[in-house]
Amino acid sequence: MLSFQSKVDHGCLIVRDVGAEDDLTDWDPADANWYRSGNSIIFGVMPGVEGPVQCAVFDECPEPALPVVLARQEISAPSRRLVVHDPNETVRFEFRVQAEVVELLLLVDDGDFASRVQIVSTAAG
Repeated sequence: MLSFQSKVDHGCLIVRDVGAEDDLTDWDPADANWYRSGNSIIFGVMPGVEGPVQCAVFDECPEPALPVVLARQEISAPSRRLVVHDPNETVRFEFRVQAEVVELLLLVDDGDFASRVQIVSTAAG
């Protein structure tokens, strides 16, 4: 498990394969609180001016799990390493995954302004 607490620039986090260079500029947070492009997912969290966000990464669903399923998506991770970061990379953490295709489950405490996030990465299939 990896965990961190930080004020998050722009109120969003990105999870992607370390080699992915997907364009996430089409995301409109007014339409949906998360967006996927290629092997990258961007999602909204509490803005840094409001306070810190706690984030933890797991390789199986934690107990207790946070109550809101924000997204469940399969992405390719050919490097077998994912990174979670904010757009300015003020926050940046890399972690290894179990397979080249993983299912990401994003769990949050609040669907609009999450202050706690659990990212669960498991082998797809």
